[in-house]
Amino acid sequence: MDKDEENKIMNFDNEVQNFVSYATSKGNLPKWHIDNYWYKTDALGYENLAECLISDLLKHSNIYKYTKYEILKGIYKGENRNFSKSKNFLDKKDNLITFYRLYFLETGKELSKDIYVYNSIRDRIKFVVEQIEQYSNIKNVGEIITSILEMDMFFLNEDRHFNNFALIRNMDTKIFIVAPIFDNGLCLLSDLNEYKMNVDVYKNIDKIKGKPFSTSLEEQCAEAEYLYGNRLKLGFTKRDVEEELEKYKNYYNDEVIERVRKIIFEQMRKYQYLF
Repeated sequence: MDKDEENKIMNFDNEVQNFVSYATSKGNLPKWHIDNYWYKTDALGYENLAECLISDLLKHSNIYKYTKYEILKGIYKGENRNFSKSKNFLDKKDNLITFYRLYFLETGKELSKDIYVYNSIRDRIKFVVEQIEQYSNIKNVGEIITSILEMDMFFLNEDRHFNNFALIRNMDTKIFIVAPIFDNGLCLLSDLNEYKMNVDVYKNIDKIKGKPFSTSLEEQCAEAEYLYGNRLKLGFTKRDVEEELEKYKNYYNDEVIERVRKIIFEQMRKYQYLF
């Protein structure tokens, strides 16, 4: 894409050949792969605000492998829409191998089902860590999972299934490395079909169902921390949050911006130990 093209509002109705979809717990949502960038549009509410803002705030953390997103306007189905843009993090000789796929390739079974052989959340986490470490030869899987579960608890992620934990495998060397964290769009109560704007924020927060080890984000996080310690350290302030939110005011209305601010400030109050 040349510079003149970048400065235009992109019309995704003209990008049919680059259209794909990505799976979420809410179904398959639209996505495009154009010139080594991925684009996603809001389909349920304000997923791209959540995606981009979390990317902004992770700059103030000890997580260094995460996908960076930016916001832009575009056209889809003849309407002006908000989109997120992120660079493809795979090289030509890389394959993205999710935890789900790796386990299936090695065993022919489904990880999301096999963990329920174990009644305790702690044992489910240990099982997944042992399996992924065995098949990938990566030795700090427990710490990686814990930091993601802590992040998901803080940002209220309801969509961390085993296809959202991923590794990268080089086709030549067959060596695995950890993939950047991606797909945080279903955070911060972004699905307005499920978490209505006219319902109290705290009541909506209470409705959140977690994944993949428990329906409670707090319980699965606590069990992971018991096994592997507190891994995530956040460093942003309320002022940082205000400054980051400022750039999204041209994309989302004041009511949405204020709701997201309220959610993050509540989470900062509730989980002070992560700072």
